[in-house]
Amino acid sequence: MRITTFKITYGGYLSHSYELSKQDNILRYVEFNQFNEVNVFDISFTGAQWTDFVGNVISIIQHWKTEYLSDILDGTQWEVQVEADGTLYSIYGSNAWPPDYIKLAKLIREITGKDFAERFEDDLEVEY
Repeated sequence: MRITTFKITYGGYLSHSYELSKQDNILRYVEFNQFNEVNVFDISFTGAQWTDFVGNVISIIQHWKTEYLSDILDGTQWEVQVEADGTLYSIYGSNAWPPDYIKLAKLIREITGKDFAERFEDDLEVEY
């Protein structure tokens, strides 16, 4: 699998935010808190690990719509951008999520050992 783009963001104004991105063979996990303090964690991946991880992400997101929006103007925004083997998945949400977004959050938690979107768990259980 040829992975040319990989970036996932999640967060909102005055709250914890998260960003995952591919930097060569590194999965970079960045946490931002409400005080603009930043923690960066790099996880080394082999090519096979990248293929497995991105394949699992794509299996979750491949049937999602490109946008999930609500009438609420302030709150939590998220974005997934993955391009693999020439197929681009570009998905955005603002205070709305696909029914199985929690699967993506749990996969990220499992691979990173971090609390990706854990503070927003109640939001993720809501179907839109």
